[in-house]
Amino acid sequence: MAAKRDVVIIGGGHNGLVTAFYLAKAGRKPLVLERRPVVGGAAITDEFHPGFKVPTLAHTLGPLRPDVARDMALDRHGLHIIRPEVRVFAPHPDGRSLFLYDDAERSAASITGFSAKDAEKYKEFHATLGRIGKVMAQVLETTPPSIDHPSSGDLWNMLKVGRGLRGLARRRCTTSCAGARWRSPTSSPSSSRPSCCAPRSPRAGRSAPSSAPGRPAPP
Repeated sequence: MAAKRDVVIIGGGHNGLVTAFYLAKAGRKPLVLERRPVVGGAAITDEFHPGFKVPTLAHTLGPLRPDVARDMALDRHGLHIIRPEVRVFAPHPDGRSLFLYDDAERSAASITGFSAKDAEKYKEFHATLGRIGKVMAQVLETTPPSIDHPSSGDLWNMLKVGRGLRGLARRRCTTSCAGARWRSPTSSPSSSRPSCCAPRSPRAGRSAPSSAPGRPAPP
């Protein structure tokens, strides 16, 4: 008699396998159904030519959480992470090629051969993605809240995520303001500063303080 199952997971991709692992660890009896003869989904490696094996979909590891790898003891099952110096290689028909590295400086130097303007902005772009990645990593580690009956823990987790997103916006505004002042030191503030950098107007219902009679207005 087949063992009784209480959870059915459709698809034996890497997400389905991780889900099945944690359900089983929690005492459930999951059943994973996969149409193909192999499991792994985007993470599988296929031989496209005799002697040549490559990942058939995912060209990079992606956000593999260290705690998941540790819980599943992936290193004991043969996992070996390769960290190549070149992360992206894009050949061009005219003989040129583009290389992207973990090092933003080296990537920018490679981009220069195609666009000096893009190369100038790449380091800022790389740093921005790094900041966004840290916030998104926090989101991935957070249990989705209950929509109908959120607990105090759910509200606290949402608050932390919200603060992280707000911090991204504040950092972007600060960078934009500094860049605007650097680019246009002699132009008027209204023409060079983003809207988030504009000085705050007095609160509604309150007028700005005026100078006392006979005294010069403050600078």
